[in-house]
Amino acid sequence: MTSEISVPIQLFIDAQQQGYAKKLQFFLALKLLYKCGKTKLDNEELLFLELAPEKLP
Repeated sequence: MTSEISVPIQLFIDAQQQGYAKKLQFFLALKLLYKCGKTKLDNEELLFLELAPEKLP
């Protein structure tokens, strides 16, 4: 089963123009991972979330 979310194309354009494309990419990845939006994260997951944006290309 594939996960999907609906995102307006204008959001991607704005993110690229205004310099928050990596933050948007990270946010969308979280939305795919945690569909309900609320979850209890353990210390390992919190550390991953803290370091992941630095590792994005």
